[in-house]
Amino acid sequence: MHSDLACPEDRLVIRLADQLHDTNRVDDTLWEEMSAHFGPDQLVELVMLSGLYHAVSYMVNATGVQHETFAPRFPSVA
Repeated sequence: MHSDLACPEDRLVIRLADQLHDTNRVDDTLWEEMSAHFGPDQLVELVMLSGLYHAVSYMVNATGVQHETFAPRFPSVA
């Protein structure tokens, strides 16, 4: 799981985003792990940022915004 990322903080942020996406929650175990690396204000910002990206994706998908041809694309996931 995301083992190719360089540092533990990066892996935790990805796990946070994945868990919020899958469950709309952060379990106690992940929150404790996150708290060892991030301050309370940073934890709030990370959760809010995840929510903001979710809201933007809703708007972009609902309104049919087209992908910019010059922008890089994420690799397809099977």
